[in-house]
Amino acid sequence: MDPLRPSFGTDIFLYLDMPIHIAAPNIVREITEALTAWEERIRVIQVTYELAEAGMHFNIAWEAGGVRATTRAKLIQVPARPQGIGFWQIEFDFVVS
Repeated sequence: MDPLRPSFGTDIFLYLDMPIHIAAPNIVREITEALTAWEERIRVIQVTYELAEAGMHFNIAWEAGGVRATTRAKLIQVPARPQGIGFWQIEFDFVVS
């Protein structure tokens, strides 16, 4: 959270412990709304998701300056450690098409 821009980012964290059929479409919406609001240099074409063994993969198709690209965001659940603490990790891959 950015104290100078309290509405910056997304509320993805609200959906992490929800059933997948509720979480996935809400996370897609959050990604689309955040990119539309905060990244004025691009036009979001489509956001899709795939279920993965340890989380979800989101494919974000976008365009900027006539160039189309895809960013793959991997939302991965990291198993709990002996202390009982697990967490979510996000990884990004970038592909220009």
